Amino acid sequence: MLSLLVFLPLAAAAVLVAAPRITDAAARWLWVAVAATEVILSLGIWVTYAAPAPGELAFDEQVPWIPGVNSSYHVGVDGLSLPLVIMTAVLFLACAIYSLRGSERSRAQAALFLFLQCVSIGLFVAADLILFFVFFDLSIVAMYFVITGWGHGQAGRSAMKFFLYTFLGSLALLVGFIGLYVAAQPHTFDMVELTAATPLAGSPVTGGLVLGAILLGLAVKTPTFPFHTWLPPAHTDAPAIGSAVLAGVLLKMGTYGFVRIAMPMLPQSWRSWAWVIVVVGIVSVLYGALVALAQKNLKRMIAYTSVNHMGYIVMALGAAGLIAGSTAEARSIAVTGAVT
Repeated sequence: MLSLLVFLPLAAAAVLVAAPRITDAAARWLWVAVAATEVILSLGIWVTYAAPAPGELAFDEQVPWIPGVNSSYHVGVDGLSLPLVIMTAVLFLACAIYSLRGSERSRAQAALFLFLQCVSIGLFVAADLILFFVFFDLSIVAMYFVITGWGHGQAGRSAMKFFLYTFLGSLALLVGFIGLYVAAQPHTFDMVELTAATPLAGSPVTGGLVLGAILLGLAVKTPTFPFHTWLPPAHTDAPAIGSAVLAGVLLKMGTYGFVRIAMPMLPQSWRSWAWVIVVVGIVSVLYGALVALAQKNLKRMIAYTSVNHMGYIVMALGAAGLIAGSTAEARSIAVTGAVT
């Protein structure tokens, strides 16, 4: 069920690429039909969803992928990821309906957004760090082409700045993932196993370094101050539907990674650095709000308010680490707040 939800948009995108005779109008309607199907599938998962046991995922699917490093195609959902999957499907349907107004190269645009929908949903259901990283990076590539292909103003420059910042951040994220893999016994990239094992719980220095790498990669994508400078130009110069996906989906990937990866896999390090995380969140809140007040361009103002409201989430996650008495309690606080 989840694999169909993830890869149906990719299959539709492949059809649009492989069949150049499809007209732009037909491509737009195909996009709407696939996006509507995705909403129906995600709601079907919601209706049939039963809360999994602790340490497990609902609709779990796992197939060996890279057995040499104990990595697999592993997907599943829980109370944290399911609302984000539904939100993503609904937002992409709204973008598809908006596209019916017509635009240049509609067939290519529909194919690209269907690909972006595939990797976005894939990231929220991924239960393997390598799979998460692949979807994470592919979302960067897809958004780069959205901005350069249909943006305005200095679209090329804004897209390149977005790509460089977020791609370099993803390299730091990969370093953190490798650190978790090396520390785990046996070595694994499986997120469920790493959450249960907390492999660096007894190594505060190494755990802090690994957490720092993961936080850096996710903070750029969130984005938090001072890693936010790519967002205002990218948001301003992107097409309307690109800005919607950027603010509504891609920015959520960073904070989702905090709750899915950083907090449960490195609980001691998260609690140790919680004050720093809270301070970063407070600075992002104040900076984003004050700079947004000075903006005259609506899209640029929205970009800075995104820095502001993502700062609230980062601050709350740091506070969860401060007030929680245990790892399970910290994650429970974070998940409850995220779902609410």
